[in-house]
Amino acid sequence: MYPSLMIILALCIFLAIRLTTIKKHQAESNNAFWDREKQADTAIDKDLNSLSYITIPLDKFPLHFSDDDEVLLIENSLEELASHRMLNLNGKTNTDLKMEYGPGNLEAIQQMGDDFSQMTILLCDYAKCLMQAERYHDALTVLSYGTSVKTDISTNYMLLGDCYQILHQEHKIPAVIEQVKSLHLLLEPKIVDYLQSLLPEEQQELENFNK
Repeated sequence: MYPSLMIILALCIFLAIRLTTIKKHQAESNNAFWDREKQADTAIDKDLNSLSYITIPLDKFPLHFSDDDEVLLIENSLEELASHRMLNLNGKTNTDLKMEYGPGNLEAIQQMGDDFSQMTILLCDYAKCLMQAERYHDALTVLSYGTSVKTDISTNYMLLGDCYQILHQEHKIPAVIEQVKSLHLLLEPKIVDYLQSLLPEEQQELENFNK
């Protein structure tokens, strides 16, 4: 048999085995998913009144600092959300939610997660308005709250770094970097690189050394 035919035959055998292995793993993955989905659909509904909900500390926010329509719209939206029950559900699938809270609570829990996501976007928009008005300490309060509830909005962390730099508090930026790393955010490398660029040169060298 010609060497080239032997190579082709070997390649075909390898591809056939590889395809069989992939199909087997895919079938196992699908079976595991549907098994877990069945368990989720029969999970016991949890008492939602016993949960620790996220609330917006409006008393710490500089409400009504401007008559600008955009600012007022953001403030009105935050005030409305302040009466809602919210949960940080980032990274959780519907199956996860049914397993944890029960299938009968899925719609209500999803709404709590949606409200949380809306709030985190509003916080960044509000902080931008505050920074444009040079109210950096107020922006710091808003952005710090965003990090305390573990927002996954990259802008929140980057604006927080900007505030620390403007207020000459760069020594607080490394802690923000560590928090970003602990959350395993989708844009973690971009956020970390940006925050490191805000550090004084000697701190940048230290951060690079610790990588």
